[in-house]
Amino acid sequence: AALCVPLLCSCATRDSGRSVLAAEAQLNKGAGSKDWLYLTLHLENGENLLFHVDTGAPVTVLDRSLETQLGKRLSATTCRYAWREMTGGIYKAPKLYLGGTPLWTSDTIWTADLESTNTAGQQVMGVLGMDCLRHYAIQLDFAAARIRFLDPGQVAKEGLGRAFPLTVYPAGASGYVTVHQSFTGTKGVKPILDTGCLVDGVLEPKEFQLELREQKAAWTNEYKYPTGFLRCTAFFPKAVFAGETYTNLTFDRAPALIGKSRTYYINAIGLPFLARHLVTLNFPQKTMYLRRTDVGPLTDQSVPP
Repeated sequence: AALCVPLLCSCATRDSGRSVLAAEAQLNKGAGSKDWLYLTLHLENGENLLFHVDTGAPVTVLDRSLETQLGKRLSATTCRYAWREMTGGIYKAPKLYLGGTPLWTSDTIWTADLESTNTAGQQVMGVLGMDCLRHYAIQLDFAAARIRFLDPGQVAKEGLGRAFPLTVYPAGASGYVTVHQSFTGTKGVKPILDTGCLVDGVLEPKEFQLELREQKAAWTNEYKYPTGFLRCTAFFPKAVFAGETYTNLTFDRAPALIGKSRTYYINAIGLPFLARHLVTLNFPQKTMYLRRTDVGPLTDQSVPP
């Protein structure tokens, strides 16, 4: 899972009085199957930058190679991903545009060595986080290969499918969003909504073991990253979410995360599961709509990676 867990961030909203403008763009090929979700945004000077759209990232991050364009560093910071740490800085946020539409951002952004490329080999220059996305209703239309930034007050509910309540936490280091529904049905488990996760879901260790007891996994796989992070993945023929059965799902066992001097685990809903639906994430209205379009995954996951 590509969950980003930044620390010690203050993200005041910029231009809080302006209205939210609608915009849309084409979804990249492979989004939700072999690749993450990407958008090409541009700076005020017209420079195009490839961004990873990540609801699991509380803040927007730019690659450190762009620091020379950002002015004076306000402070140093650390980004923690599941498999590595990255040091960087906090800077005044530049204006970001989707086509001709300015996106609503925070006052500050972070920088880090992203060291990431998409499946086409293009360098990823930024991560678009919840400090921006929280102001919009984001619609992911995988069938039409479109992503839409909608005015949350103008979204018609007809045809959007089943509604799920969301908890959208305040902007800042914990500015993530959770869903009031889980794969195991355990009371009190509210997974993080994480489009930066390329498995159907992430389960904390006790929930992962519960799923293994409930049904036999078709395969399990462990992989150790060069940083020492051990990833454990299991493939299940089926799983139930909100009373509906889905087939051929992969789940990661959540790694231990450390924050504020304590160890904790997360549960998450990932991009491949979302890609089985028309997805409308109305963050200001704290509602997710899922209209199911596929029972199974977009790609064959019957053998371990």
